[in-house]
Amino acid sequence: MNAWRLLEVTYDSLAEHEPLRRALIEVRNRRGEGAENTLLCFSVRRPCVQLGEFQDIDEELDLEECRRRGVDISRRVGGGGCIYYDDRTRFAVALCDRGTFPDLEEAAKAWQGEVVTGTLRSLGAKEAWYRHIGDVQIGQNKVSGLGTALIENTLYLGSFMNIGTPRVEVAQKVLKIPPEKFADKAVSKLDEYVTSIEKVTGRLPSWEEFKEAVRQNLERVFGVKVRPGEIDPEEKVVFQELRPVYTSEEWIYKRSSNRRFGELPDGIRTGKNRRKARKLVIARVAVDAQGRIYRAMLAGDFFIQPAGALEEMEKSLHGAEALDEEGIQRILGDALARLKAQTPMLTAEDFALPVIQAVKEAMGKNRSL
Repeated sequence: MNAWRLLEVTYDSLAEHEPLRRALIEVRNRRGEGAENTLLCFSVRRPCVQLGEFQDIDEELDLEECRRRGVDISRRVGGGGCIYYDDRTRFAVALCDRGTFPDLEEAAKAWQGEVVTGTLRSLGAKEAWYRHIGDVQIGQNKVSGLGTALIENTLYLGSFMNIGTPRVEVAQKVLKIPPEKFADKAVSKLDEYVTSIEKVTGRLPSWEEFKEAVRQNLERVFGVKVRPGEIDPEEKVVFQELRPVYTSEEWIYKRSSNRRFGELPDGIRTGKNRRKARKLVIARVAVDAQGRIYRAMLAGDFFIQPAGALEEMEKSLHGAEALDEEGIQRILGDALARLKAQTPMLTAEDFALPVIQAVKEAMGKNRSL
């Protein structure tokens, strides 16, 4: 039976998690075949909003409200949406060999659909169920979400779980809740949509209960043994090297429509379109006077691997005939195929359609965002 290492961490700020997670992954990849798999359980002391890697910070957050309320901002490597966390949230992360599952869909089903759902049921939420790659729900209410990524030879699976009742009143102030957020749901407001173990059971599980539930369910589903471990010296060194990178403004603002489209040459027209398929895709484009795409940005709560495929898709649109709908779809489809990209729950068409609509908006107006 394979042995996994269990790490326990409490962060002052969730911004500290990304450099540690990346350090664990980098060292694991260095060690190659036979590298140790890790289960990381953690919590945070300060409130934080965490962006998915592919989200537009200006689209998702009220930055002034975050500053006013002392809510930290972080961005993770991997897909998924922007979520508010605080000391009532618990997290579990699995780092294992990328060959453990055939693709991200199957990985999500095992981790989120079995390990996380099983953890919540073990803690008393007997009606917890796996909705899709992003969500575990209790009834129609969300109780857990997933971020996932393939980084060289390491598969990352990370989930939050609402153990205590979320401070929805704060989340509603700092998050820009998109109009389509509840389009496919039986509720219409954030406070109706989220729930917690505490809310459905009337009690708040302890840290020890949470950790033990995760451990037992991982052992059951993955067929492994989990033993207590520590962050080793090599991982600590890499953490200190990466900390300034993943807590930097450059990383936090990696996707910012205000910065990318803030200063454009005269004669450039811009457009934007939001399209909710099974995941949200937001397209922004800038079109030049010759009717060609000058700049494009794709953002949303989707998953795409390798992560660099998204930038390649954007670059491939540069110079394309703006009104050539078939050409835009062909360019994006070819890019995804060439890069052998995985886009769970989305197709090339799901990216092309909002680009096409954004172009139409741009071609029909003067320059403005």
